[in-house]
Amino acid sequence: AWGVAADLGGSALLEPLRARADWPVLLAETATDLAPRGAPRTTYTTAEADLIPEGLAWDPVDDAYYLSSVAARKIVRVDRDGTARDFIAPGAHGYLAGLGLAVDAERRRLWAVSTAQPDDGLFEAAINHVSAVHVFDLRSGALLWRHVTAAADSLGFNDVCVLPDGGAAVLCLNSNRSEGGQSASLRLDNSRPEGLDHEC
Repeated sequence: AWGVAADLGGSALLEPLRARADWPVLLAETATDLAPRGAPRTTYTTAEADLIPEGLAWDPVDDAYYLSSVAARKIVRVDRDGTARDFIAPGAHGYLAGLGLAVDAERRRLWAVSTAQPDDGLFEAAINHVSAVHVFDLRSGALLWRHVTAAADSLGFNDVCVLPDGGAAVLCLNSNRSEGGQSASLRLDNSRPEGLDHEC
């Protein structure tokens, strides 16, 4: 099930569109597209009230979900029966506030991005704006590779998706820049990412 409940007609962000002749049609079509569909049900409820989950990825091989935590700075594995355990411990391998996750089921890897965001209040000033990409072995939980940016770069890694060739695309939000989000591409060679092909 999916959908978005929003008052589009009252949104200040959409104010410039209200003068358009086709505004009522746009509003109606968008509301239809965003309407909730399916029959949602609760699959898992975390016992940690302060987890603040963000990223979610499903591994079809083990039928398990991976959940990243902003506040706890860790990744949790949740099996189909609801059993949960830490996939990585809080702050392990330099993991920051957990954001996007992506499962590479074929290669048995979990890609994870994290960022030290100033508004989280979780990090010292020297760490703020640092971002990291981690690649873990899904079978063992071992860290395969890690790339960490300098705070001065302020790339703001936010999300990640696996590419068909085994690499990954990483969304950057450029937290200290005015040009908006851009993307970075990470590639794998001989089972190890070589690094950033395109920096934000």
